[in-house]
Amino acid sequence: MLSNSPNFNNLYLKGADIVDVDSSFSAMLFAQLLSEKFCTESSYGTAITNPVWDREYNEREEPVYVEGKKPYVEFFKEVIKSPYFDYWRHVYGEFDEIHVNINKVTSGGEMPWHFDGYDGTFLQILCYPNMDDFNPDDGGHLLVGRPDTLYREGDPMPHWVPEKSLDDILTSNVEVTQRFVPNRNQVVVLNNNDPSFVHRVTKLSADKTRYTIIATLGFSSLWKTNTLKSGFYKDIQLL
Repeated sequence: MLSNSPNFNNLYLKGADIVDVDSSFSAMLFAQLLSEKFCTESSYGTAITNPVWDREYNEREEPVYVEGKKPYVEFFKEVIKSPYFDYWRHVYGEFDEIHVNINKVTSGGEMPWHFDGYDGTFLQILCYPNMDDFNPDDGGHLLVGRPDTLYREGDPMPHWVPEKSLDDILTSNVEVTQRFVPNRNQVVVLNNNDPSFVHRVTKLSADKTRYTIIATLGFSSLWKTNTLKSGFYKDIQLL
């Protein structure tokens, strides 16, 4: 499904690789989306919502989440067999931990700079199976960038603000390294392992609906030792 080789310069120097996919790739994902029931609001408000099974870790009913993501996991199990992933397969082994999240963004929705690496995962595949076509003037761009600082003295980890959040970018000074306008014929492979990269979604100004299906790829051995996520990070204080 992802037949071409990775652009490692983009992935490791710019934080994300943009990869062409066949039109059938997004068509299969959109067909599954049609069966989803979305919440009326999320932590980002009413303009960004998720399926009813896709909740934050500290709110999640695990059996409901596992059942909800199942058809997507089966799809991405086939995707990761692609030659594109040979490097990780040969060096680290098969990805055997796949998590799935879905965002529905409507007009006015945006996400601030954030870092998803506390999932303990290596890569994210961001898919855009949208019926609407997007152009640069619509907004809703995915930006990847490098912040000018990763941590403050005394904190044990990058992007860590114990009294506020597991994930809080400590600066607004971020150098944009990649910009992506949603396109159903491309996916973004995000470097989710390097905390020197963060990403955001700019405000969607058009009266359109922007879907993103996010497949997070990692290894069960690492997931099981991730005390931040398994312990529901809001209750954990390391300082």
